[in-house]
Amino acid sequence: MRARLEFAAGKTDEAVGDVMAVLKLARDCGSNPSIVSLLVGAVIEKSATDVLAVNLGGLLPAQLDRLAPAIAALPAAPSVADGIRFDGQVSCDWLTRILEAEVAKGADPNAGGGFLARLTAAVSSGDPAQDAADAARRKRLETFSWADVRESLRLLRADYDELVAIAELPATERREKFAAFEARMTEVPAAETREADLRELSRLFLPAMSAFPGKIDEADVRRQLLVLAMKAERQGADAIRGSTIPGHGPVEYRATDGGFELSCRPGSTDKPLVLQVGRTGP
Repeated sequence: MRARLEFAAGKTDEAVGDVMAVLKLARDCGSNPSIVSLLVGAVIEKSATDVLAVNLGGLLPAQLDRLAPAIAALPAAPSVADGIRFDGQVSCDWLTRILEAEVAKGADPNAGGGFLARLTAAVSSGDPAQDAADAARRKRLETFSWADVRESLRLLRADYDELVAIAELPATERREKFAAFEARMTEVPAAETREADLRELSRLFLPAMSAFPGKIDEADVRRQLLVLAMKAERQGADAIRGSTIPGHGPVEYRATDGGFELSCRPGSTDKPLVLQVGRTGP
């Protein structure tokens, strides 16, 4: 907000300093590569990038020349695979500690199911049929032994490993695989089989995972569009014509009233991401 006011007052050096501080805040937030931290960092970075981009036209050449290396010097952002790998390790290690602590108490070796059922207890869905199915599933879980719970945890680790492997693919290749994985997780509760019940921890910890890569891909594309926008502002539109963002696609340039816009479709989304640069028309 202060940068917006400073840009409006013509205090561009101060405004750029504030924007850079917010961009550093965003990267620091994501330095712990948990999925939540990465998503929060991406939202913070979007706010700062949008403010800077729409005011690029008011910066002097010397300011643009200082800005590009300052942005390049920011800490690197963790990847989608980094976030999933970190969350998988933390979640599975936490569950292992809890499980082994319960076993160490000398509990009944066949009492693991109660532990698993408590972990996966859910509030009413509002759908009587769904609630009845959930209750039946929890009843089946109560028959599990500690060995069964360990197997469920092993499958959770394996599912996290599968997600990491998908995340390490190029963005354009992983989208369909993430969607297929999520569909498989959605089908788990509907199946009344032992194999499906053993996937209960995966059903609990891995919902809607396919939405995460798209948000991080958007942040990556926006970041690179900003760099191209600064180059276009400094050297002209011809300097970036034909540009492509690796792993995503070509960059489109369109002049607007008092500025221009750059767009590129992130590989894991349907909608092009548009960065407004300079003053745009109504």
